[in-house]
Amino acid sequence: APPPRWPLDLPDRYLTSNFMEHRDGRFHAGLDLKTESMTGFAVRAVEDGYVSRLRTSPTGYGKALYLHGRSGNTYIYAHLERFGDRTRSLVRAEHIRSGGYRVDFSLAPRRLSVVKGEILGLSGQSATNGPHLHFEVRDAEQRPLNPLRFFAVPDSIPPVIEQLRAVPASGRSRINGHREAQLLAATGRRGLLGTLPAVTITGPVAFTARLVDRSDAMGHRLEPYTVRLLLDGQEVFAAHNDRFTFAGQSQMRLEWLQTDERPERWLHRRSANRLDGRSGAEWFGGPDGRGLAAGEHRLTLIAVDHAGNRTECNWSVRVVAGATGSVAADSDTAYDDTVGTGDRSDLDGRSAAEPVRKPSLTWCRAPAGAVWPGHPDIEPLVRFTPLVGPRLVAGAGPVTDGSAVFGPSSDRVLDLSPAAGDPVYEPVRLFLLPGRVDTARVAAEQALHTGDQATWYLAGDWPLRAPVPVPLPGRGLPAPGVGASPQPPAGVGVYRFAEDRWVYEDEPAVASNGIGWIFPLVNPGRYALMRDATVPEIECWERPRPIARGRETSKNGVALPVWKVLRVSISDQGAGVDPGSIRVWLDGETLIAEPDLPRDRVLIELPDDLPAGDYLLGIEVADRAGNVAMRTLPLVCH
Repeated sequence: APPPRWPLDLPDRYLTSNFMEHRDGRFHAGLDLKTESMTGFAVRAVEDGYVSRLRTSPTGYGKALYLHGRSGNTYIYAHLERFGDRTRSLVRAEHIRSGGYRVDFSLAPRRLSVVKGEILGLSGQSATNGPHLHFEVRDAEQRPLNPLRFFAVPDSIPPVIEQLRAVPASGRSRINGHREAQLLAATGRRGLLGTLPAVTITGPVAFTARLVDRSDAMGHRLEPYTVRLLLDGQEVFAAHNDRFTFAGQSQMRLEWLQTDERPERWLHRRSANRLDGRSGAEWFGGPDGRGLAAGEHRLTLIAVDHAGNRTECNWSVRVVAGATGSVAADSDTAYDDTVGTGDRSDLDGRSAAEPVRKPSLTWCRAPAGAVWPGHPDIEPLVRFTPLVGPRLVAGAGPVTDGSAVFGPSSDRVLDLSPAAGDPVYEPVRLFLLPGRVDTARVAAEQALHTGDQATWYLAGDWPLRAPVPVPLPGRGLPAPGVGASPQPPAGVGVYRFAEDRWVYEDEPAVASNGIGWIFPLVNPGRYALMRDATVPEIECWERPRPIARGRETSKNGVALPVWKVLRVSISDQGAGVDPGSIRVWLDGETLIAEPDLPRDRVLIELPDDLPAGDYLLGIEVADRAGNVAMRTLPLVCH
């Protein structure tokens, strides 16, 4: 069969994201194709087939089209700006039938046949932060496949190993004489290469790596296709990013160490990890779980991208058996960073033949806060034995359970395990540490109101397969109890501090025993209970806003609306706009508007057959705390 064609007509093939990149609790399921920071490029059918599914959503994939190809594969085009002429009428009819913007429906086979190269729509930025085309390939069982198996992207740049971390895997483990994790970070853009400094260890010690791949001079951070680790010449771990299943993709949490910078890949396969393309085991524990045999061992880390560009580094592990107290650190090992063959001049301006020698590096303790902000003593630790004892321990101090040690005291510790029915792959101990809210950073214009109580939910690991119900952070809600309302007070929600701001996560719920409040915890971090009492803001104008007819009737083979699309700003400084709450009407007649929340606005396409004249536009918006705002705005179409 002839190969599929590239879905865009752009002369260059730039990727901003690739297959199976890390996302919070999931993998990236396809490629993100750069569209020159613009929208409106024609997207084309990559092979003969038929449109099998159409979706519009204010989140996730935005406007998305599914093409079932003759090969049996399904191709997904997401974040579209506009559907093609034949599919747009079907989507509009479903909008009218459902009465809302969010629709998702399938089409009968060959109801809407297409031929290879046919225009399916225009690229856009619906439900995402910037213009690009998200493109996926799925097999007959709807398993995402690596699109680079079918589509070539020019790439001559090898992956970069930015950092290695040695992690104590038990309470008796030591790394260069220290109980804390030790780092070895690159000093240049080429990363760690050649022979690295040796590390002296006692007991089981695991390793993580921060890796990055780039396919062009634009420098977008991608995920290497293959990662391998050799111990004394034998492969003990490998990860190949060929495919995965949506049902099992939450196992990706077993592969990554979460830090406050970027996630790092564990260089071993956990026993609960059943993802395709993974092999190996928890090799660092040795046959008895007490660590590698005494003596010197050689580790080799290899990273390869889909074009075959390869990066390799190696280091020695000197295992001291049964040592107690301090082990002298060996920091005198030379770091050989001599560049081999291959054109890498686009990275730092040096020619491929020019040898480069960087300063010697030393394994050193991670800087304060490098693992958990504000809690540098909580180290990421690998677990060997199931947790025992009470599930909730009050007033726990430093904890040693035979497989892990955590430093600071905490108010409560929650023991989670699959045996207890918890939604985790492996046992984990979740620490609930008291925290505070900086009220000056709550939100603009004091939209959120709260006390100063918060809670850090932290753990040395995060093997979740689903949200974990946990007690609410801080205090502030009355106990549900007898005679109390089963619903939380109006406007109260749980917020997480992320990217320098408080983000709404969920609303409180009554615990199963009926005597407390809980919420579903998805990610580690700092949480607080807040009340949002501020209504959303809707752009306002007093004089009629003129709406002109569009100058062009079509763009890249797709018909454009008769009237220019109206963009109205909507925003909320607290819980955030609830996209399902948006209602728009024109002189009393309902219109289906497109929420464009990444840009704090709503897009309103007026009917093509609307006569010129004066109109009143109504908009109603609610936030996720239930606060409602409404405006009536004058328009003049001419």
